[in-house]
Amino acid sequence: MYWRVHPITLTTSEIDSHFSTPVDYEVALAISGNSQAIPENAQGELVTRGSADLATQAVVGELTLSDIALSQVQSYLTPFVNLSLSEGALSATTRYEVAESGKTLLVSGDATVDNLTILDGLHYEPLVKWQSLDVADLRFSLADNTLDMASVNIIEPYAKILIDEQKRTNIGAIIRSGESSSENASEVGDAKEGSVNTPENGEAEGDSVDTSVTGEAEGSSLAISIAAINLNNGSAYFADESLTPQFASSIESLNGSIEQLTSDAGSAAKVAINGKIDSYAPVSLKGELNPLLEELFLDLDFAVEGAELTSVNPYSGTYMGYYIDKGLLSLDVRYKVQNSELDGNNHVVIDQLTLGRKSDSEQALSLPLGLAVALLQDNDGVIDLGLEVSGDLDNPDFSFGSIILNALGNLITKAVTAPFTFLASLVGSEDELNRVDFTAGQDSLDEQATQRLTTLAEALNKRPGLRVSIEGTVDAVSDARELAVAQLHQQLLERSAQDALPDNFSASNVPLEGPLASTLETLFSETFSDSVQDEQQRIRAQLQNNNEEPVTEQQVTRALHIAMYNRLRDSISIPESKLAALAQERGKRVKAYLVNQAQVEAGRLFLLNSREHLQSQSSSVELSLQAD
Repeated sequence: MYWRVHPITLTTSEIDSHFSTPVDYEVALAISGNSQAIPENAQGELVTRGSADLATQAVVGELTLSDIALSQVQSYLTPFVNLSLSEGALSATTRYEVAESGKTLLVSGDATVDNLTILDGLHYEPLVKWQSLDVADLRFSLADNTLDMASVNIIEPYAKILIDEQKRTNIGAIIRSGESSSENASEVGDAKEGSVNTPENGEAEGDSVDTSVTGEAEGSSLAISIAAINLNNGSAYFADESLTPQFASSIESLNGSIEQLTSDAGSAAKVAINGKIDSYAPVSLKGELNPLLEELFLDLDFAVEGAELTSVNPYSGTYMGYYIDKGLLSLDVRYKVQNSELDGNNHVVIDQLTLGRKSDSEQALSLPLGLAVALLQDNDGVIDLGLEVSGDLDNPDFSFGSIILNALGNLITKAVTAPFTFLASLVGSEDELNRVDFTAGQDSLDEQATQRLTTLAEALNKRPGLRVSIEGTVDAVSDARELAVAQLHQQLLERSAQDALPDNFSASNVPLEGPLASTLETLFSETFSDSVQDEQQRIRAQLQNNNEEPVTEQQVTRALHIAMYNRLRDSISIPESKLAALAQERGKRVKAYLVNQAQVEAGRLFLLNSREHLQSQSSSVELSLQAD
């Protein structure tokens, strides 16, 4: 590194050998540096003037720096960071006081860094820049170990985060790794070690070094206080070139402040910053934080209102499997970090989300996203989610992004894997709304079924994007048996010429005599080869063997009727077509109730063809959900 200091102007007042009076001085010089060759042109000026009391080793003076080009120090940064100080000039006007042989140092004044531009080392594009950064009323005290600033004003700050096609980030490559930085650091360390006076380096063993100042400095950390940090017309840019299509977004018009930022353990700075995403969607950050503590403290509210979701199509297509045709995103999130514990509450509102075409991304989640949207979207087209998250910042596996994605993923997964449970929760119910049970052999709805359908309708009215498929089913055993009973009863009624069967008519309730008893015997004789008398003798013998007391004729007749009834019922074969008709009728009853009594739009209900695809596991109607 080549440095040139020229021209140098030095003037002093009269100096006497007794140092009886302070010496006034003024030094003015121009500075220029270059890593390749001796520089020709000045790249900044330094002027200092003051008064030095040589007897007491006290100095009071002023220091003025004018347009010191920061690019001159690039060579010192290169071994450690992959950044380029392309532009930037430092200017300062300060007053300094040195007393007690250097034990006391006071510095105060103002400083400015204008037109800073720092390029990233990956693509040599602006990473950070600003028009100006002004520090007003800076005060540093070595004795008190304090650094105070009245204000830090940043005009038009800008930051850029870039992910390139190889998924490398411009900030991930800032710190250099490898032998070059290690060797350089080692050289710096060796140089520092070589500058220490030791007996071997010529200092007498009896001499001692005053370490009182160093001891104090090491014993307490620097106390920092900044009254206000003001942002004026800032912006930030993010681009992800690893996606197809590529993604880009910006935050603009960033204005606000961070007030009363100090390193005091019991304090927190007030934050109030506002801006706009992509020039139109308001964004704000408000709350308290203290990043100067050993353990971070923050309590912040972050809000976004009406951000266009179509702008994130590269991400939705890649990771969700769908592109977005329409939708607005609003966020209101609050995060608190204290004692390394994170507690967060995310309020997410998505308005009028409309999914477009599917993507062919292999990275997309295997979730029915259309159904998830329909389940979450209310009758105003709004998805309103509340996500609570927590975590331990000291955990090496902690990832802020992961806990948010996991919480959102769990919510969506829970909704789409148990959609009817999710629907029931919307109306405060725990009913299983995905099925309606029927009495075996029947197609009429009982009170429990109608209550369940009413609850389902209430939930469906809250989710207009859902369609319901209705599929009637049967139990091949119990439904066939009850249909056979119904057919037998119809035969008995018709053949006996009765107007109606007795209440609770069944095998054990057949009258002992009369038209129904006679008809039962006639049907038995017509159906089976053995006679009624043969069956009666068999029943009498069986009863006598099973009873010690004499068997009455009434007991024999009752048992005979039961046996004939059951044999006739079991002899009736119910064809699958009749079971299918029962299943289809059950589905019709459910749809009719939902439309006529529960006021669900008929266009949202679809009756499946049970006649062609008969399910024979239960006496019910099975319901399933689809998205429009």
